[in-house]
Amino acid sequence: MASIVVNGDTSGAVTLSAPAVAGTVTVTLPATTGTMLTTASSTGISGSAISSGTVPEAYGGTGTSTGYYGFKNRIINGAMGIWQRGTSFTSGGSATYTADRFFGNGSSGTISRSTDVPAGFIYSFSNAASSTAYPGIAQRIESVNIADCASQAITVSFYVKQTSGTASALNINLSYPTAVDNYAASTSIVETTVVASMTSSWTRYSYTYTLPANVTNGLSVTLFIPNASITATFLITGIQVEKGSTATSFDYRPFGTELQLCQRYLPAFRYDTTGTIIPGIQQFNSTTTSRGFITFPVTTRASTTGATVSSVSHFVLQSYAGGSSVPNAMAPHQGGTNGAGFDVNFASAVSGDKNTGVLQINNSAGYIYFTGAEL
Repeated sequence: MASIVVNGDTSGAVTLSAPAVAGTVTVTLPATTGTMLTTASSTGISGSAISSGTVPEAYGGTGTSTGYYGFKNRIINGAMGIWQRGTSFTSGGSATYTADRFFGNGSSGTISRSTDVPAGFIYSFSNAASSTAYPGIAQRIESVNIADCASQAITVSFYVKQTSGTASALNINLSYPTAVDNYAASTSIVETTVVASMTSSWTRYSYTYTLPANVTNGLSVTLFIPNASITATFLITGIQVEKGSTATSFDYRPFGTELQLCQRYLPAFRYDTTGTIIPGIQQFNSTTTSRGFITFPVTTRASTTGATVSSVSHFVLQSYAGGSSVPNAMAPHQGGTNGAGFDVNFASAVSGDKNTGVLQINNSAGYIYFTGAEL
């Protein structure tokens, strides 16, 4: 096997060895100046070309020098795929949570899920404004998910479309709390941008900002119609906040991964096609009461402090002794980050007294979600 040795100008040498295989192998050098990879296998690119030290998006990069960092989009549920609280809200005003991780910001108005979307998406967020209602949409980013962007450039991008009403502009507000993740405290506006008038076609907008050092407290991103004199309905989806000064393609995460990210802030259980058994055991401590523990699907950001139930009539407690009964009262008695203690009361005695059982959602409209972990 013949080898070619290329000596360096001052020292060192590179040896090119022919493979010990039959036939001819051709290596074509690029027509442009560049540096060859020293260990291609360590990059996972398998020899694909790299220009100016950057990795194309198709090979796991962003096309910029910033890279993905494993969590490119700091917005959770930016594609509007998770709606654990429901899909339509008649009052989407300030601090009313709607699609997971998003809450209404502004005056009350109608917010709902829509299937009118740009290519590549399934759902969008429909926001209806009137002369007396101008709801916006906002998400508060937890400090641990944005701290590395302190004093750095970030790019906000989204798709928006106006479907009715007077042509109107959209505002972007970035703000941060004065204490870590304490949005109840006073906040400071980092930046305000007025987006050009929305059109009746889906359009992607992107804006780049430089964040302050104390963004380690967290960051709030708000999109809203700037005044109450506009009657309009706009749709929005594909919201992304990423590190760097370039808007790259939307960061699609697996549905299960996105759901778990949402459950960190809202552990919820809804009816499925066969009735949902809520994980956890109930222990009867009298003929009309039981106490138990409901296990959350993931560890929450903070201890839960309460629960919202569709209706107690949507539930049944199944005793392992064979009896069952519909509750007349349900309430958590102790919150936590991995689960919550839960009390269930009944109007009449349940067969199987002093035995254990499980709580089940047996109505298609039934749900329960635990509050207190949201920002």
